[in-house]
This record gives sequence, C-alpha cells and structure tokens, in this order.
Amino acid sequence: MAYVTVVLATITVDKLKLTSIASNNLYGWVGNVLLMIYYTAPLATLKTVISTRNADTIDPRLAIAGVLNGLFWLTYGIAIWDGYVAIPNGIGALLASISTSCWFAFRAKAA
Repeated sequence: MAYVTVVLATITVDKLKLTSIASNNLYGWVGNVLLMIYYTAPLATLKTVISTRNADTIDPRLAIAGVLNGLFWLTYGIAIWDGYVAIPNGIGALLASISTSCWFAFRAKAA
C-alpha cells in the first residue's frame, strides 16, 4: 500500500507540474499519512486488551520500539525545526506509549 501511495504521489507531481515546494508538501503529507497508519495500527487491539484485561495481543518489543522511534524522530524534528517530522512522530510516541502502558497494566503476571 505504501509503495502504491508513493507511486501515485509521484505521478500526481509529474502530471500537475507542481513546483518543488508544492511537491515537497505533497510528499510530506503522504509520508505523514502513512506514518499515522503505522502508529495507529497497534491501537486496534486495545479494545480487546481493555475488555479482557489481557495484554497477550500486544507485542511489548514493538510497543517500546514505537515509543523510542517516535521520541528519536521527535527530537530530530525539533532539532531541525521541521513540523513534518516533529508533530506526527510526537503523536506517534504518545500513541505507542498508550499501547506500552496497556501492556504494563494488563500483562500476564509471572507465576
């Protein structure tokens, strides 16, 4: 899906003869939409986790990696003062923190 989206964006830039600023904005928006899909996908399981009070469907390594990834890119986005990088990754770090928190709250206790 991501590949098709980028190809369609490239065709759009070519056919509309967009300026470099407009094409950069288009690629930025496409990238951010794909990034939000990446960060929100693990949230689909949270309803089940909360209702069953069982976090077996959450991969803790993926959740923690999402938090770290979002925080690192947020820091970079702030350092270069780029909202296309900082804002979606800050939101992503927050969303991944929610998954991580649910895993900590509802994980199976060691016997």
